[in-house]
Amino acid sequence: MRKLIISAPFGNYLRFNNTTPTLGTFTLHRRGSLMYRVWRLLKTLDYDFDSGSWYNNLGLPNPGIFSLQSVAQDCILSVCGFSAYEWEVLLKAATLLNPRAIELNLSCPNVVGIAPLPDLHDYPVELIAKLAPQVKDGDLSGFWYAYDKGIRHFHLCNSLKTEAGAMSGKGLKRHSLSTIRIIRAHEWMCDKNSKLQIIGGGGIASEADIDEYLEAGADRVAIASTLLNPFNWHKVSRLVQHLEGVSK
Repeated sequence: MRKLIISAPFGNYLRFNNTTPTLGTFTLHRRGSLMYRVWRLLKTLDYDFDSGSWYNNLGLPNPGIFSLQSVAQDCILSVCGFSAYEWEVLLKAATLLNPRAIELNLSCPNVVGIAPLPDLHDYPVELIAKLAPQVKDGDLSGFWYAYDKGIRHFHLCNSLKTEAGAMSGKGLKRHSLSTIRIIRAHEWMCDKNSKLQIIGGGGIASEADIDEYLEAGADRVAIASTLLNPFNWHKVSRLVQHLEGVSK
């Protein structure tokens, strides 16, 4: 897996050299037609210039997991289930598509009813839990829940639920950094034979942002909302070069 991840939904549409795209998030059944998904994006997406944050109320619109016939082997495939049956089918379908890893979106702030996970110890494909940002000191229930299910790779963090909608961008950054630091501080409580892997994300737009995430304890970083501005796309190669340089 590359050091720079292109988060969903941007990984569905954009490809950059030496990055790993995330496809999804896919549910078992279709959530809205293509026209509905476009309309929902235009209706709910909003930018706050004061905080540099994006807000949305999308709610995982997607064509469903069975719309995929194949995926590139270097992709991460993101899925979300609303019942035990859906998780079972989603995981089987995702595994058959042979992605690089499967991301379990456990924390989309615009949907309700995400179902509990099955036991996932010794799963044949690498699994990543995408968790909500830590906003209450000492509450690591989401992390320990996924860890106890067998997951050792975490995407920190998903967008933050607010009254204005799901917040991403610069306003999310401090919450994501704090969450990474808190989890790394509790890593001594985890199994010493299985090192945690962390993808850090939220408000990354520069080399300095990447350095903050690496210093906080991230192994890889993910970018998303900065790609809403096409004028930022040229920055991706520079971020990749920076990551490759600090990783040597």
